[in-house]
Amino acid sequence: MASLSRDEILVRLHEGARTIEQMAPFMEELKVKAIELRTISNVENQGFFRPEDEMRTRQIHASYWQTRAAFFDLIESVRLSFDKRTDLAFPAFLIAYAAALLMIDAARFLRDNFDSIPVIVTKLNHADPAFGIPKQTYNTVQKSLTDPGNAIQLFFANQFWERHSGGLEKFCEIEKKYRPCYDTICALENKIKVRARDYAKARVKLRAKEAFSDLQDLAVDHIIYGLQEFLSLTASSISTSPRHVPALPKDIQDAFNEILQPGDILVTRKNHALTNYFLPGFWPHALLYVGTPDQLNGLQKNTQEILADNWDCFFELGQRSTGRVLESLKDGVRLRTTSSPFASDALAVIRPQLNESGIAEALKRGIEHEGKPYDFDFDFTRSNRLVCTEVIYRSYDGIHNIEFPLSKRAGRLCLSAEDLLQMAVDQNHFKTVAVYLPDQDEIARDDLAVNRLRETMTENQVAASNT
Repeated sequence: MASLSRDEILVRLHEGARTIEQMAPFMEELKVKAIELRTISNVENQGFFRPEDEMRTRQIHASYWQTRAAFFDLIESVRLSFDKRTDLAFPAFLIAYAAALLMIDAARFLRDNFDSIPVIVTKLNHADPAFGIPKQTYNTVQKSLTDPGNAIQLFFANQFWERHSGGLEKFCEIEKKYRPCYDTICALENKIKVRARDYAKARVKLRAKEAFSDLQDLAVDHIIYGLQEFLSLTASSISTSPRHVPALPKDIQDAFNEILQPGDILVTRKNHALTNYFLPGFWPHALLYVGTPDQLNGLQKNTQEILADNWDCFFELGQRSTGRVLESLKDGVRLRTTSSPFASDALAVIRPQLNESGIAEALKRGIEHEGKPYDFDFDFTRSNRLVCTEVIYRSYDGIHNIEFPLSKRAGRLCLSAEDLLQMAVDQNHFKTVAVYLPDQDEIARDDLAVNRLRETMTENQVAASNT
């Protein structure tokens, strides 16, 4: 990450600010749903969950852990991007601190409202294999709230906020995109503030004098690292590698740039990413390749007109030869450069078997969703929020008889990235174009690419392809 340019770092920070803006109200929605479920289910009195209530609980449970994973990923991204650049200290701190406070507030909300109901606590501690949620996760999070090391990390973040709140407010008056982060902190700081006496007790317990001397300057990189350490306690049973920076080799990136065509679907994997554990299969993420202006020249005029305004904002840096993708990440559905999918360890490309007009129609439909927030509920029955694969679904479903195999997960019909790959393996409206895996020297094409996909896909999907 140290090699990122200032402009690239700013793009990541802007994405982080949008993430906070979109996820703060979503966390409030989850609270409302949780209270409603407790009120109408009567589980507290009856001592068990009826099937319908259990399914709704699983849905809320999965959405909550998805958001926690996204916040962890956000702070990790900010920490790696920031790289001690003092001129970017304020935006980096605002994003990381707002993310941490939102998670702490949600954990305390669960504790205050449900800790006294054993049947609910037991349910929240259940493992959910469909989303990779390990057992006892709820207890792990609750223990983190009283951990003395966390008290110290939060105390230093509190201190930085109090010392610089005036400067941070003025910064947000100029850089308005960070205002939602500032407002989130203002709304939560008094609820979560670490008192000096709690900090003092924690310091005595830890007996880590060297750590305190290092942190006395309240350096932002130390604070962000501390917040990340706090969050990592909630994922102690999951294998992650915070120092791992996913990226395709430069020659592989160049080769993919020669391969990609407008309308292609890219499916990616980042090794050691916490968010992998809340999505099924080896391949968890998908996005739509839109193309370069030159590639789009042959497509229908109405598609070009829809894209025109979006292209202008990307080409200020003179990168007209760089392809663009439409991708739903935690900050929402956005047009991004190919640097986003190329920041992965593995990449697969599948291609719809459509003529030019079909591709143009799909791109037109996809771009109309640009700007919508990410859907942590994975609810394909609505289009006001979209998960990554729903961008593909709403772009292509119904065009020239394409029909996607939606399947139920946690009681909701949805589409996984590996469902898309299975269609290509089966040559069902899509074909496999290319696959790159981190242990390979080059990109696999055609039949070899299909075989590579079969080797990586989950056992039940491989079995399905052989029947």
